[in-house]
Amino acid sequence: MRAPRILVSIACELTAVVLAATGAATPAAAADGKTNTTQVLMRQKLESVHGILDALALEDYAKMQHHATLLAEVGRASTWQKATDPAFMRYSANFQASATALAEAAAKKSLEGVSIGYVRVVMDCLICHNAVRAGRPMP
Repeated sequence: MRAPRILVSIACELTAVVLAATGAATPAAAADGKTNTTQVLMRQKLESVHGILDALALEDYAKMQHHATLLAEVGRASTWQKATDPAFMRYSANFQASATALAEAAAKKSLEGVSIGYVRVVMDCLICHNAVRAGRPMP
């Protein structure tokens, strides 16, 4: 079964929005020219999201599961950095749950589940990045 074109189209559009919204189209570097840990972790998340989209387009469930698992692991690794901020902890928990659900959907070879999981992961990214930029807590 081929991925419904609308789901792949939505996934591509959301990826473009994330790239634009996060400024991730260019390599991240601190003002002093050095890349910090948060930037490295965010880059790893972005690369995993790209890997999931590639795998989704090819219906490569093993690759989907691999990248979704990496995404959840990177999410857990980045949690400690702002562990005292309750809003960040909620964002992180939502992101990790979405990434884990995406990996589970890939393990079940559920194209619809992976597609929906992908959209949820991207939305989790957008919500958190928008809140961080605006300096406001999670709704």
